[in-house]
Amino acid sequence: MEKTQFHQEPVKDYSLTWAGVVKTIYESPDFGNELKERAYFDQDLQKIIENIGAKVDKVDAIFKFVQNKMNWNNKKGYQTDKGVQRAYLDGTGNAAEINFILIAMLNSAGIEANPVLLSTIDHGIPQYPNRTIFNYVIAAVEIDGKQILLDATNKYTTLNIIPLNTINWTGRMVKQDGTSQEIKLVPNSQSRKAISMMVAIDKNGGMSGKYVVQRTDYEALKFREKYAEINKDNYLEKIENDLSGIQISNYNIENSKNLSKPVIENFTFTTDNQCEIIGDKMYINPQLFLAQTQNPFVQEKREFPVCFG
Repeated sequence: MEKTQFHQEPVKDYSLTWAGVVKTIYESPDFGNELKERAYFDQDLQKIIENIGAKVDKVDAIFKFVQNKMNWNNKKGYQTDKGVQRAYLDGTGNAAEINFILIAMLNSAGIEANPVLLSTIDHGIPQYPNRTIFNYVIAAVEIDGKQILLDATNKYTTLNIIPLNTINWTGRMVKQDGTSQEIKLVPNSQSRKAISMMVAIDKNGGMSGKYVVQRTDYEALKFREKYAEINKDNYLEKIENDLSGIQISNYNIENSKNLSKPVIENFTFTTDNQCEIIGDKMYINPQLFLAQTQNPFVQEKREFPVCFG
């Protein structure tokens, strides 16, 4: 239980309602006071939003600035450690420090932004009013009636694309006036991985063709997180091995750094092991080297839903 009692005063129980939990958290010096700090970034902010008119463009510009400037130290939490001003100067901080800087800059630019408390997937689900269940904080803004969630700790997230580990049912947006609101963290739109191929087959069963794959939203985020820093030759070797030993040439990737757009990969390929000739007939799997040959669900009994993230 989260209670306080001083001398002969009545016991104050802060864990009975979300209002009590939010009040306790916001009044913490490592939360509410840190969100009020502004002077340390004023000069930078004026340069960032200079000549930008639309609110959503300001949000995007400020988010990209904080995302590029700040480096996450892999510490979660919804309270600051060394404080936002020191974190800003150092260029490193925990989740609260980085996203508090983002929230404060947005508010200074005339865009209402508020912290959203949440529990990461590996930490459990907040089922009842309790401040200890939360272990992370992100930012939320509303523009033209549409809500945008932001997390600047990750170098590959963008507007409304937050890290996979934070998509844990719902979070709780808290405001300075003591009110709070449940926020849906699960995205409204589907993430897609769309593959298209044009293939030519010669009389001996050899194949050559063009391969194009487009990844959107969380498919793009996962790809960038996994392969952004990998050596190109090592990556192409991995693709060739994963796709039944095809030979790849003319590899190209689009939008690897433009986080708001889909990642598009394309290459040409040749292979001689995807067609079987028996007598005067050719036998081909329509999915070629993309066909799944093993069931990915190996458990005999499934007790939890599949997490596609």
